Amino acid sequence: MELPLHPAIVHLPIGLAFLLPLLGLGVAFAIARAWLPRTSWMIVVFVASLAASTAVFAQRTGEEEERRLERVLQKDAVHAHEEAAERFVIAAVALALACAALMFLRHELGFRAGSFALGLLGFGVLGTGLWAGRKGAELVWIHGAANAPKAASTPAGAQ
Repeated sequence: MELPLHPAIVHLPIGLAFLLPLLGLGVAFAIARAWLPRTSWMIVVFVASLAASTAVFAQRTGEEEERRLERVLQKDAVHAHEEAAERFVIAAVALALACAALMFLRHELGFRAGSFALGLLGFGVLGTGLWAGRKGAELVWIHGAANAPKAASTPAGAQ
């Protein structure tokens, strides 16, 4: 039996979502104190883009697993995880785009306020990621998703 790719991938965007608000606020603070140049915000843009792109990749690998899981698990549980993951992807992509767009803001006070606001919004992205992770954990630990590939590939009546 081949192991699914999705469980190995999903931890990366959630880990980056943990890092993102701390990094965003730290860089925003350092720029506001003139410890770092404004171009340092590109570090936040890079990490936010990495979080968004890995979230999209995790979602794609989850879609492949969804077809197998829905044959043997409660569709409502699978759907709840799918919807939570979609919210996480949307939030991560929106934050990455907003972080990138902020680089084009010429007004210094607006840039500083925006960088702090986006740093704080990173906690919202983290929250959506944690909720998606919780729903995924429920699939594994409560609904038996870890055993679903075996059940789906076992012929009826075989043990």
